[in-house]
Amino acid sequence: MSELTNALNRILNWFENNKPSTIKSLQPGLTIEEIDDKVKDLPFRLTQEVYELYQWRNGMIDDGSCFFECYRFFTLEEAIEHSKTVIEDIRLLFPFGWFPIFEFEGDYSAVICAEENTEYSLILDIYEDDTNIAYPSLANMMCCIAECYEIGAYYIDETGSLEENEVAAKNILLKYN
Repeated sequence: MSELTNALNRILNWFENNKPSTIKSLQPGLTIEEIDDKVKDLPFRLTQEVYELYQWRNGMIDDGSCFFECYRFFTLEEAIEHSKTVIEDIRLLFPFGWFPIFEFEGDYSAVICAEENTEYSLILDIYEDDTNIAYPSLANMMCCIAECYEIGAYYIDETGSLEENEVAAKNILLKYN
């Protein structure tokens, strides 16, 4: 099992034990052939990590559930649609575009796209007026999120909402960034 799939399964295990309703939001994974068919017309190539992610699960239905912090995991179809909306500043920095995987109110976590297939890509945090490199790979991002859940940096509050201990989360982020 790869580091990415292992981290994703750790996150799934946390949801099973702490917020099982989120699991109902996760969609079954896709086959490589299904992914290939859906992305065949994109002007860039997705990384092997993105393929692995969508083989694991095809995002979440939009029912208010969050995968981490307030971010929802896009289905592949939604990610494709949102990737067509290229902010001009991002186009200048990343000529092959970006592929959003997680979203919250117009803010995204996305991979940088390339002309050729690659194993992994940098992960961007894209906000209304700011774009930052957040992680060196999707595997690092998922390992960070898994650890945040496991040590309580992400937790369920008394109202049932997913919350964050910012100090603990920041310390874990430094480890994976």
